[in-house]
Amino acid sequence: MDELLEAQAGAARDTEHMRAPFRRLSLRAWIPYAVLAITLSLTLAGTAYVVRTNEAQDALRFRAAAEETRQLIDIRLNTYIELLRAGAALFAASGDLTGDEFRAFVRGLRAHERYAGIQAIGFAARVERARLGAAKAQLAAVAGGAARVWPAGTRDEYVVTTLLEPLDRDTRPALGYDMAVDPIVRAALERARDTGRPAATGKVALLPPEEAGGEPGFAIFMPVYRRGAPTDSIEERRGALIGYVFSPYRVDEMIDGILAAGVTEPVDLAVYDGRSVDEAARLLHRTWPHTPSSSEPRAVLHQLDVAGREWTIAFAPGAGFGRPFPWLAPVTFMAGTLLSFAVFGIILVQVRAWGQVRASEEALRRSESRLRQLVVLEREAREAAQAADRAKDEFLATLSHELRTPLNAMLGWLSMLRSGTVSADRRDSALEVVERNAHTQARLIEDLLDVSRIMTGKMRLDLHALQLEPIASTVLDGLRPGADAKGVRLHAAIEARVPDLMGDAARLQQIVWNLLSNAIKFTPPGGDVHLDVRAQEDEVELCVRDTGVGIPPEFLPHVFERFRQANSSTTRAHGGVGLGLAIVRHLVELHGGTIEAHSEGTDRGAMFVVRFPAAASRDAARPAAPAPPSRRQSLVSLTRRRTAR
Repeated sequence: MDELLEAQAGAARDTEHMRAPFRRLSLRAWIPYAVLAITLSLTLAGTAYVVRTNEAQDALRFRAAAEETRQLIDIRLNTYIELLRAGAALFAASGDLTGDEFRAFVRGLRAHERYAGIQAIGFAARVERARLGAAKAQLAAVAGGAARVWPAGTRDEYVVTTLLEPLDRDTRPALGYDMAVDPIVRAALERARDTGRPAATGKVALLPPEEAGGEPGFAIFMPVYRRGAPTDSIEERRGALIGYVFSPYRVDEMIDGILAAGVTEPVDLAVYDGRSVDEAARLLHRTWPHTPSSSEPRAVLHQLDVAGREWTIAFAPGAGFGRPFPWLAPVTFMAGTLLSFAVFGIILVQVRAWGQVRASEEALRRSESRLRQLVVLEREAREAAQAADRAKDEFLATLSHELRTPLNAMLGWLSMLRSGTVSADRRDSALEVVERNAHTQARLIEDLLDVSRIMTGKMRLDLHALQLEPIASTVLDGLRPGADAKGVRLHAAIEARVPDLMGDAARLQQIVWNLLSNAIKFTPPGGDVHLDVRAQEDEVELCVRDTGVGIPPEFLPHVFERFRQANSSTTRAHGGVGLGLAIVRHLVELHGGTIEAHSEGTDRGAMFVVRFPAAASRDAARPAAPAPPSRRQSLVSLTRRRTAR
């Protein structure tokens, strides 16, 4: 009995001794995760510190950029006011200024060249009703013909635009305009008259009120008083007033010119007339895609005095506003994360090494069993793989050539454009080459996508009863310029009364487009391409004939197969990867039709005949397209497709 108990105790000790490593392994399994948690916490803390530092720097730089932009706008507006002061001083000094003298003065300022946004500089005379005839005579002398004071109506006093420079098609209609009839402008006129200082209007349309859709802007008026008259009181200034030197301004041009002059950091801004930024009617200029609000975390509002009127300018960081070190936070996070997982991986590998050895032994035994089976399968698959590789290599060589050809042209021209070696008169031509090659590559990709849809059974049609004649005529008109440029003559024989057919308009356009463009591509200059659309009993027949290079007899049975070409070498004369006719055949079959190819041989031309069942004879149980897809592409998108015979 004692020996039995001792044996049992020994066995228990042995079992406990065997289980101890597994318990130690279980405890060690927590160590990698604990280390990972600590290192990731340190990484997050460091990244947060970097982000807060960058955000603080961004805020300081943004506020500095906003203040700089506000100062530039303030300086520009003060410059405008000084120009008007100079004009008012000229009128006050001369007393009676002629149109030629005023024109010489404005041209000498060169305001349009130096300061963007100035629409014109003019003089509006204060005219009493009794002197309205003299004002009209002065207007006639300036305008070089008959003149009028408008809007019509009898008033005790007018403020008539008598001088305006430059006097062109845009500004000439404003001659003779009585500015006092506009309540917004009249408020500015009265403020300028009574204070003797420049006064800005609110938001106004720069075109005369009789024209619709004026550009938003504002105007500033500088009063001109009679020389020698006292102007100490409001009554004296009202009595001495002879008119106003004024200038209307395009706000969009003014702000764009200021920002283009050299703002340190790009900022978006919105300019409002008044203190509110919530009224669209007061908006003068905006580069923000939405109405700004002072509650936005990065928005800054500035108030600006503009000739006695208050503006509110809201700023936000522009699209190009960047941090001095934008990569620092992500690099800190990525480096810390990588280091954390590297340490975690090293420790985890040590802990799991024993388990991996055991798993490897078991996997090795299973692998030996499967290897015997794979040896048998390998021999059978090798021949099929070699054949597939040959077909793949031939297709990839053709595809890479077709993709690389337009890409090389684009890269070459873009390199020349970037280096400045293309002259200005050839830049448009270079861009056209780049665009044309980009469309060529896009057309090839569209064909590949269509083939992918066909192979996966995802090609869908949106069937309706329609006429084939207008579709064929539209495609013919779209291809005629290219055919004329190549020297290929297009002929059409389209019957006027062809039965309706059930079809998808966009895909029918694609069928006609592919067949016609294919015929044009393989027809040399001086050749002919014919398009016939006619009724054949209960079918609609579409026939495309050409006098081109024809189809070799040995290739004719394979003409509708995917990726098959009579000449698949990269040095062939005609491009393409052999998808166009395969796509056409599939689309025709989806419409319940048939397509045939005929050719008498090389250089004997080719003919493709497509037959669709008429809508009246189409069997309702005949399989058509499944659930209709989204809107199909139009003829414009079909111009991006390319066919290859």
